[in-house]
Amino acid sequence: MRWFPLIALLLFPTISNAQTLFSDFSLSYLKGSNYQVGDPERQLLTLEYVNASTWGDLFLFTDRSHSKNGNKTSYSEISPRLKIWQSETHSLINQISLSTTAELGEDFANYLYGVGIDLNIPKFKFFKLNLLKRNNEQIEDNWQLTYVWAIPFQFSGHQFIYDGFIDWSSKNNQTYASVNFTSQLKYSISSLFNTENKVYLGTEIVYWRNKYGIADLTEKNLNLLIKYHF
Repeated sequence: MRWFPLIALLLFPTISNAQTLFSDFSLSYLKGSNYQVGDPERQLLTLEYVNASTWGDLFLFTDRSHSKNGNKTSYSEISPRLKIWQSETHSLINQISLSTTAELGEDFANYLYGVGIDLNIPKFKFFKLNLLKRNNEQIEDNWQLTYVWAIPFQFSGHQFIYDGFIDWSSKNNQTYASVNFTSQLKYSISSLFNTENKVYLGTEIVYWRNKYGIADLTEKNLNLLIKYHF
C-alpha cells in the first residue's frame, strides 16, 4: 500500500490553515566529474524550497542533470512534516513530527513515512533526525535514517555555512545497505553583488558508499557550487 497520498490528504486541512513562519527559494548550479552510474561528468541545476509554519515544515527540491554525453534526467523530492509535539523550554529535543517524503524519478515513485526529531544543539542552525520506512516501487521495502544539519560560522570576518545530510538505508534481498554523506561548504559573496539576497560560492562534497545499494560501488565526488537565494 502507498501511504504518502493518504497522509497528504489527511494533512491538507491543517496545512491549508497554517501560518507561515519562514520560507525560502534557492537555485543552485553544480558541476562535477566523478559521478558513478552513468556519465561521470555532469552539470546540475537544483531548485529548492523550504517552509516552516505553525503546522510543521516542508522541504522540496528538483534536480535537472545534464551529462557530458548528452543525457538529461530529472529527480525530485517532497518532504512535508507535521508537528505533533514541541517543547516549551530550551530542551535537547525541540520538536517531534510525523515525517514523510516522496521520491519522484523519471520511472519510479517511492514513498517514505516515519518520525522526525529536531534537536537543539549549540552553534547549529538546525539538526534534524528522521527514521523512515521506505515503500519502494521497484525493489523490496526497507528502512532509512536521515540526519540533516546546518551550522553557520565566521572566519576572519567572512560568513560561511556548512550544511548537508546523511542518508543510511538498510539492506534488503535486492540491495546492500548504503550511506550517502553529502555536504556543502559555502562562502557568502553577497557583498560582491551589492544585494541583500544571499549568494554563495563553494563546494558540494559527496561520499556515497554502495550507491543505489550496489555492492562496493562508492562515489567520491567534489562539485563546484554556486547558490542563489531569492
